[in-house]
Amino acid sequence: MMESGAALRILLPPILVAAACHAPPPPPQEPPEEIEVPLVPEPSPFDLPGQELRSWISSGHGHIREQAVELAWKAGPDGVATVADLLDDERPEVARAAERALWTLVHHAADPSSPRRRRETAAAIAAEIHRPRSLAAREKLLAALAVAGPGRSAVAEVAAWLDHPGLRPAALRALERMPQPEAGEALAAALARATAEGAAAETRLGLILALGGRQDAAGARELLAVAGDGSEPELARAARRALARSGAAEAAAAFLALASADSPSPAAALDSLRWAQAAAARGRERDARAVEEALLHHSAASVRAGAVAGLAERPGEEIPGLLVAALDDPDPAVRAAARSGLAARPGRLTDKALERAYRDGDDARRAEILRLRVERDGADRAAAADRIAAALASWGPIERLAALELAALRPAEPFVPLLERTRDRGTPEERAAAEKALLACAERRAGEDPQAARELYSSLAEQTEDPAVAAAARAGAFRAWLAAAVVSAAEDPTAAAAELDAIIRAEGVPAAVRRAAGARLAALGEDIGAYAREAGFLTHWWLGPVEARDVRPFLEHPFSIDGPDPLARPQGWRAIDVADLDGILDLRALCEPKEEAAVYLWTRFELPAGQPVLLQLGSDDGVVVWLDNELVHRNEVMRALTPDQDRVPLQLAAGPHSLLVKVTQGGGGWEFCLRLTDPAGRPLALAPAGS
Repeated sequence: MMESGAALRILLPPILVAAACHAPPPPPQEPPEEIEVPLVPEPSPFDLPGQELRSWISSGHGHIREQAVELAWKAGPDGVATVADLLDDERPEVARAAERALWTLVHHAADPSSPRRRRETAAAIAAEIHRPRSLAAREKLLAALAVAGPGRSAVAEVAAWLDHPGLRPAALRALERMPQPEAGEALAAALARATAEGAAAETRLGLILALGGRQDAAGARELLAVAGDGSEPELARAARRALARSGAAEAAAAFLALASADSPSPAAALDSLRWAQAAAARGRERDARAVEEALLHHSAASVRAGAVAGLAERPGEEIPGLLVAALDDPDPAVRAAARSGLAARPGRLTDKALERAYRDGDDARRAEILRLRVERDGADRAAAADRIAAALASWGPIERLAALELAALRPAEPFVPLLERTRDRGTPEERAAAEKALLACAERRAGEDPQAARELYSSLAEQTEDPAVAAAARAGAFRAWLAAAVVSAAEDPTAAAAELDAIIRAEGVPAAVRRAAGARLAALGEDIGAYAREAGFLTHWWLGPVEARDVRPFLEHPFSIDGPDPLARPQGWRAIDVADLDGILDLRALCEPKEEAAVYLWTRFELPAGQPVLLQLGSDDGVVVWLDNELVHRNEVMRALTPDQDRVPLQLAAGPHSLLVKVTQGGGGWEFCLRLTDPAGRPLALAPAGS
């Protein structure tokens, strides 16, 4: 089969073949920046004469015609007429290819190094808009002209179509997006003319919206005139919104008057806020601040909150005082805006305003200012700790409670005696808050002095009446105990091992702490499987072959049930010693495949005397057990492991016994554990597992 490139070389003329080797880049998304340079000749080896292009397109067939259209950009300005004609082609694929070619022409015309091509391309596009063709094609050409045209000439060409009813929307869109200042001036002139001539409201509304979309000062006078005319409310509102987006200096007095009115509507007030934000972004902070201050007492909470948020970003000595005053606003959104502004506002002026408010305020105000000042302290832990410690001894119960809450969020060692005093003497609410803060202080202490943290945790666990606090304190005490043992291991491994052993054997130790202690003990070279054997777990196993789970029925096994001969080192079997406090064997870590499989385990044990036995096991997932060649238990199930999930009562004779276990796996975890106890759950005394 012929390569696509070869087919192109056979079917296209040589000049199109050369062009095909230089595929055009995608059309631009934004109008290019205008750059004026002197005219210079720009010969190109790939220029495609317009006449040859038209001839080839008219004589081509199918996809060849479409490819030729897409390469029309190589004809430069000479190709504009052909591309424009093809925008109305009855074949959709050709029309789409023509539109792509048009934008590629525009892209290359906008190259700063080719000003001549840009002017010629823009002139060719402008000429084609005047020719008879569909409205849709002319709209596409007008949009292309807005991007390709250089400077004022392009603006004038586009603005000329504002008087054309069909092309007016496209001209408005183009002028709204054109970066040249003259585009805004053209829209303003058109609005003034339309207003003077009494043009339809729809026409004037389109001009107003386009001016607002530009978000610049163009047309401010014209928009002010429309906004002040109460005879057409819809146009007045649109003009006011357009002015609000512009931040134009000419509108400062109007928006200040609007904001200062007795009861401006929420919509008008919000437009005033938008204007203030836009004006501030353009450097007119004073004008913005005046409008925002006027809106601080508006009846709508959303307006007041917006004014407070805006003021928080403005410079000025009086701003901190205004924000502090806003803390008394009845609406929570306004108060939140004031708090946020004060917390984020740097400088001594804000510090002084907060200090005055704290000094002169009542208990509730002092509590609020305390929170703000601590938040402003940020990373300065010492300053925050001093404020909180002073407030813990405050005369006001609201401030004391706030200080207790802050002490829990930013714990520090100096708080501990103050918190213990509050725990012993405070109100019930204060005692509860003090205990939470003490928990936080103990947690922080654990990173520096684990033994001291353990003492604080233990004291709190003994004295609290809150079960949740007691449980958290006991768990913290165990964590601190473990941390202290780990720290001591570097200097005295023997003493550390004794501490870790005590943690493992302690009553009520959290499972996570116990397992962490076991891992640390194993790292010191200790046999942690001994703890499992003390509880009756069998920890020496032979791990047999792994097979796909569906190879044979659940109850079958593929070998002698007597188990492997250890001395013969049977192929496919290996000895495993469980190194886990609870005798749990992680089969997923040992076996392949790890999904949809089954594995066999074999061991033997010896009883010194005949007796009733309780075989207790856990598995993830299903399990089958043969004891001395007899099936004694089966549980085909999908589950996670919990020790002692299944209990099997047995009567065993003295002497050796063998166990064969099959553990199945669906997915996820794959584990197993088994222990032998008497009927009351006490571990049996067993001889070591067979070798």
